[in-house]
Amino acid sequence: MNIGNQIREQLDACRPGKGDLALPELAAAAQTLQRDPVAAKEFARSQQFDRQVAAALHDLALPAGLADRLLAAVESTAADRQIDRVITPVQQTASKRLIRFTRRHWLVAGGSVALAVVAAAAIYPLLLPKRRITASDLAADVEAWLRRLPESGWRAADGPTTRLDLAVTRAPVRLQRVTPSGWSSSVTAMDLVGAGRPRAILFVVHSSATISVPTAPTSSVRLSLSGGLTATAWQRADSDKLYVLVVEGPNQRLDDFLGNRSAA
Repeated sequence: MNIGNQIREQLDACRPGKGDLALPELAAAAQTLQRDPVAAKEFARSQQFDRQVAAALHDLALPAGLADRLLAAVESTAADRQIDRVITPVQQTASKRLIRFTRRHWLVAGGSVALAVVAAAAIYPLLLPKRRITASDLAADVEAWLRRLPESGWRAADGPTTRLDLAVTRAPVRLQRVTPSGWSSSVTAMDLVGAGRPRAILFVVHSSATISVPTAPTSSVRLSLSGGLTATAWQRADSDKLYVLVVEGPNQRLDDFLGNRSAA
């Protein structure tokens, strides 16, 4: 598939189930899906992956009582500021009435502050220079990911579970999330062969870091792993997805799982 970066960005920005492709500004992207079955298949994978990510985020549990503690802190701060302004008994009485009267206003303000903090936390990393990850750093993290793959953590991968690079010729049999490293936002491990066989794992990593890997998969450029494992990694140009293919030998090769190396 050969589509422009602008069309690719528009497709990646579409939200599952929101009908974004009906927007006039996305007409070109919608036409691309109609005439290009490969693009349509890849788009379906991307949408399914986004739905799974959203479901995983909904499963995250907040600490018990967090909301109450935040609201209590906001109310306490607001009350302290009002009382500090008291000079006379008359003003003190007025201030107490003001505190009671404006409680909801302080709660609303506190919610706005909380939203501002969340927004700042999301924007701040974008202002920092991109982190550079060397091949040796990546190899160390891959070995750590492999150690964090409990057998009980796998779940079946039914249908197009994620947007795989088209160079990968095997569909995942099962998958599980992995605790990401500090430079990545998410890591998904995909088992390409299933239980009871020598491992063949594809890691799909989302990261804004600059990673020292080729822009297309190649069995001649490998990561240095121990334990009889062979691995290669690649990241397409202008993409935030890093792919790491790990196979366990001696009867499996990287080429057994890689087809069209130039596919985007």
